[in-house]
Amino acid sequence: MDDRLSLDVLCTMKLLVFLVSLVTLSVTVAAVAVEGQGHVPEAQSRGRVLLVFPVPGKSHSILGNSIADILIDDGYEVTYVTPFPSQSNRTGLTVADISSILVADRDANHLDIANLFENPKPSHWVLTMGHMFAKQALHHAALQELLNDDKVTFDLVIADWFYSGLLAPLAAVFDCPLVWYSSGDVSWQSLRYVHEASSAALAVDPQERRAPAAPLNTGDKLRQLLLQLYLTGWTHYYTSHIDAVVYREVYSAPLLLRGRRPPPYEPLVYNGSLLLVNCHPPLGHNLPLPGNVQYVGGHHLSTAPKPLPSDLQRLLDDSTHGVVYFNLGSNVRSRDLPEAMTRSLLAVLGQLRQTVLWKFEERLDHLPANVHLLDWAPQESILAHPNVLVFISHAGLLSVMEATQHGVPLLGLPIFGDQFVNIDKVVQRGCGLRVDFSDDFPARLQEALREILDNSRYRENAKQASRVFRERLAGPREALAHWARLVASTRGAPHLQSPARHMSTFVWLHLDILLVFGTIGWFLSKVVKVIRVHLKDSQPMDNSIKKND
Repeated sequence: MDDRLSLDVLCTMKLLVFLVSLVTLSVTVAAVAVEGQGHVPEAQSRGRVLLVFPVPGKSHSILGNSIADILIDDGYEVTYVTPFPSQSNRTGLTVADISSILVADRDANHLDIANLFENPKPSHWVLTMGHMFAKQALHHAALQELLNDDKVTFDLVIADWFYSGLLAPLAAVFDCPLVWYSSGDVSWQSLRYVHEASSAALAVDPQERRAPAAPLNTGDKLRQLLLQLYLTGWTHYYTSHIDAVVYREVYSAPLLLRGRRPPPYEPLVYNGSLLLVNCHPPLGHNLPLPGNVQYVGGHHLSTAPKPLPSDLQRLLDDSTHGVVYFNLGSNVRSRDLPEAMTRSLLAVLGQLRQTVLWKFEERLDHLPANVHLLDWAPQESILAHPNVLVFISHAGLLSVMEATQHGVPLLGLPIFGDQFVNIDKVVQRGCGLRVDFSDDFPARLQEALREILDNSRYRENAKQASRVFRERLAGPREALAHWARLVASTRGAPHLQSPARHMSTFVWLHLDILLVFGTIGWFLSKVVKVIRVHLKDSQPMDNSIKKND
């Protein structure tokens, strides 16, 4: 009996040991299999970002798409408000589609070149456009749904700044920091949203028709000072009387829904934590900047451009005399160009021995043998090809940036907006030339082309600018992700804020000190006057005493 019991216990123990070994072996095999598949536990989200790009322009969309990708790669969940929704199915991306703000008439979404030349826009027209774009987005159902759902939260708002502060109160609604993003170079207008306006002596307004080289002479400084005063008056009018009405209409209910009384509008406008600038030296004016303004220009550029289509690659490879690339941007279509201008351009381009690639959506008869039309142009990949000798462009900032990245000289044909200033800065660096649309346009274009193609200094300067543009402590994508993380994690990066943001214009311009000195001067003048009166009154008495003596 005892022997049988001992045998049963022994067998049971052996069975338990076998089962434990089997389980251990299964766990080990499973772990090795998981490790072999390269599985990494899903990372916890860094937080949620509201990214708002309301401007109905393809260049703004390109920049917004890039920022969304950078933030998602860095671990954020992104809600992206855009009029150009892509078909992306990226995990972590939620698109708030506001494409219905685009007018149904496709022609109205493009530029009337002839009208722009004959009737230039006034300096304050961008304030009207900025107000309209922001208002359209805020009234859209997709953004209204986010605003009026008190369960929706965000850790950071990144808003595309375009001459309006109407998007700033989004940060107040969601109780999180605000980062402004400037799609152009930093200017006195964008700088004042996080700091104070820069001096009129340092740079011209981005909407100017010409940009004289620094330092500005007395006449240019006076013009810029008067323009700043003029636009400051218009900005104050829009902020106090136009934008404030929309603020009350759009934001009052969402704030009350979250248990907060709507604060005054203007302090919210100037409460941004950081300004990210889509520029980088040697581009732009290189203004002195506070710590809460940072360059991230080039974040949309590829580290390695995509391969060209095989037929286009072969055409560029076989162009032994080089290639002239011609593209006037997404806002100008082929049929927007007057027919006479198109024929003049063809006549000039047809005389070149270089191959010409022209982004032109319409068919043209009797094309010169060296001119090739493209419905769609992979611009960055074309500019990266070593045979490209010159880029004829409208001088939009993205095009200027891409040409600089790849060291290609520019021949700028500016049409509107900041394009005039952009190309003037390129000319000042010796990396290109500017040709304005005028009566003698074909002859001047031909002369400029010959100058760039025959003079190697333009290409040498462009290559040097490329080296400077690429030489950074961190790449623009890494920099943008870093600044977003910093602002979100520190609830606004208060350590970067300049004391200037808390100063009134009265104090910033030292008018308080001038007032003190003026008061002292007035008081001393009164003292001197009293002393003079006293001396004058005492003089007759002294004379009478002398007579009595």
